[in-house]
Amino acid sequence: MRPLRRVLSVLLVLVAVVLLPAALATSWVDRTVADREGYLEAVTPLADDEAVQDAVTVRVRVAVLRLVSAPSVAEEALGDAVSLAVRRVVASQTFPPLWRASNEVAHTSLVEVLSQPVGEGGDVRIDITPVVEAVLDQLPAPFLADRIEVPPTSFTVAGTGEIDEARRVWQAVEGRGTVVPLLAVAALVLALVVSPLRRRTGMLAAGLALPALGLLAVSLVAGRRVVEAGAPRGEERELVLQVWDALVADLWVSTAVAAGIALVLLLVLAALPRRRATA
Repeated sequence: MRPLRRVLSVLLVLVAVVLLPAALATSWVDRTVADREGYLEAVTPLADDEAVQDAVTVRVRVAVLRLVSAPSVAEEALGDAVSLAVRRVVASQTFPPLWRASNEVAHTSLVEVLSQPVGEGGDVRIDITPVVEAVLDQLPAPFLADRIEVPPTSFTVAGTGEIDEARRVWQAVEGRGTVVPLLAVAALVLALVVSPLRRRTGMLAAGLALPALGLLAVSLVAGRRVVEAGAPRGEERELVLQVWDALVADLWVSTAVAAGIALVLLLVLAALPRRRATA
């Protein structure tokens, strides 16, 4: 009976360890990607990020210069006036609400696109047309035509190439942010209950959790490289990477905390004196 309990406890530990990275990932998807407020909480502070402001400034300046004209003004002077207006808007308190509103729309689009069948195509964009309109309001009247139709201006944060891979992950884990963690905890608790050597079982679980969490960290790094490779060069890539880093920051924290707990538990259990068998 005792050997059987050992085997069963080891199997349950393996189940718990395999489920650990999935538990962290599914929980993160539910609270940061699927949840609108969680998404906005992650990306809204980017309005104050210098790299994001620079990327938006470059894109908006190009868009505005295509819309304005002033024959009596030198081209260099016109460019300087537009640059000043763009910087004024992006650095002002006007920009954060515009950035948040744009990301509210982007999140709705993200969830809709990820929920579609694999192979449907599609992309996710952050629309910064309202920022272009705010800059146009700052420019002197002689620079503007009587009536300007502002074309859409946006950043593509997820193109068709990345969407299908994201869909597969999303559709596999979405809505399981509670179930998978509970299964992982249940497997670990049951392993400790049936084990005749609970100290060793705890050490085994903690020791195996570390490489499992390491694989999760490697996956995050690989994911960032895929995002970087798929994004166009220039200001759009910088903005896309900032959004990615902001979204996965919470998952990085969860991974680090779990690894810290596993390491401490392993060291504590290793330091505990072994129980001697009684005669």
